[in-house]
Amino acid sequence: MFGSSLRNRIVAAYALLAVAVCVFFAVMVFFARQQIEKYVVHRRLETVAQWRLARADTPMAAEMTPEIAFYRGPTMPASLASLQPGFHEIEDHEQTLDVLVGRTPGGERYVAVDLVSDFERIEKQLMVGLGLCIAAAAVLAAVLARATAGRVISPVTGLAQAVRQGSLAPGQLLLTREDEIGQLARTFAERTDELQRVLTRERLFTGDVSHELRTPLAVILGAAEVLQSRIGAHPELQAAVERIERTARNTAHRVSALLLLSRAPEVLDAPRTDLLPLAQREVERCEPLLSGKPVQLRLDASEPCWAFVRPELAEMILGNLLRNACLYTEQGEVVLRLRPGLVEVQDSGPGLPPSVRAQLFERYVRGVEHLGDGGSGLGLAIVKRIVEHLGWDIRYETPPGGGSRFSIRLAG
Repeated sequence: MFGSSLRNRIVAAYALLAVAVCVFFAVMVFFARQQIEKYVVHRRLETVAQWRLARADTPMAAEMTPEIAFYRGPTMPASLASLQPGFHEIEDHEQTLDVLVGRTPGGERYVAVDLVSDFERIEKQLMVGLGLCIAAAAVLAAVLARATAGRVISPVTGLAQAVRQGSLAPGQLLLTREDEIGQLARTFAERTDELQRVLTRERLFTGDVSHELRTPLAVILGAAEVLQSRIGAHPELQAAVERIERTARNTAHRVSALLLLSRAPEVLDAPRTDLLPLAQREVERCEPLLSGKPVQLRLDASEPCWAFVRPELAEMILGNLLRNACLYTEQGEVVLRLRPGLVEVQDSGPGLPPSVRAQLFERYVRGVEHLGDGGSGLGLAIVKRIVEHLGWDIRYETPPGGGSRFSIRLAG
C-alpha cells in the first residue's frame, strides 16, 4: 500500500499515528456527548416533568414552550402512548426527538418531549467536524512526514551510495558523524577493509602458488619429453613416461584455471568454446579410476555443445564432476551428457543422504564416508565457485532409478 522504502514507511507511520490520535479523541468526544446528553438533555426533561406535575391543577397547554411539550392522560399522542417508562430517542418527520416517559404516584402516564432537538443537530455537526479533522490531520501528517523524511533518509541514502561505490575511505564525511549513521558507516568501512584484505590475500596466494607451481611443472614436462626421445631401448617404460607427461600437462591446466578463477568475472575473457572435445578428453582421463569396477563410463553427446567459457575452467568443472561420480559409483554406469545449454553428469551410485544435500557445495563436505577415502571434500565446492563465477546454475537431483545427477544450465 505504502511501498517498501523507508521513506514511505515513515510517512505511513506519521499518518497512522495522526489518525490513531484523532480517533482516540473522537471516541472521547463521543463518550462526552453521551454524558452531556444524560446530564443536560435528560436532566432538563426531568426538571420540566417535575415542574409540570407540581402544577397539575393549573390548566396549561401541552406545548409549554416552542421547545418543550408535556402530555398526560387523554392528551397524550398515540405515537407516544406505547412507549415504556424511561428515556427514548424517536424519529418524527425526519427529526430526532428526546422523550421522557414516566408515571405519577397515582399510576397515570406522562410524557415530556424535546420538540426541537437542538442537541442532536449539534451532535451531527460535531461528528462531521470530527471526521473532517481526522482526514485533515492524516493529510497534514503525511505532508509533514514527507517533508521531514528526506532529511532523515538522506544520510542513509548517502551511506548506501557510498558503500555501493566503494567510497567509504578515510576523510569521508559520513565517517565523522557522531550519530548512529556514523557508527554504521564506520562499521561498514571496517568490514569492507577486512573483506578487501582477505580477497587480496586470496588473490596473491593463488597467483603465487600458480607461479611457483609452473616452474617445477615445466621442469617435469621437459624431463618427460627428454625421456620420450630416449626411450627407444626400453619400450616397457613408454606408458609410464606418457602418464607422467599427461599428468604434468593436466596439472598445468589446473593451475592456469585457478589463476583465472582469481580474476574478477568482468575482466575475464570468455571465448566461444565447444565442450565436446573437452568432455571426450576428461572421459579418457577418468577411465583409469574405474579399473576393476563393473562400471561403464560413457559420453552421451551427438552434436557440439557451445558455451562462452575458458577451456581451462570448463575442464575443471567436467573433471571434478566425473571424478566425483567415478569415486562413489561401485557398479552400473557414469554418464556425461551434453545438450545445447545443458551439461549433466549422472551416476548409479548410492546417492546423497538428505543431511548432506543441504550443504553439498560447501568446502570439506563429503558424500559417503565409507566408500574409499571419500576425497578431500573440495571438488564440488570448486565446481560451485566456477559455475557462479561464470554466471551459470548448478543443481543436484536424484534420478528415478537412484544415484545422483548434477545439472548445469549454461548462460547464453
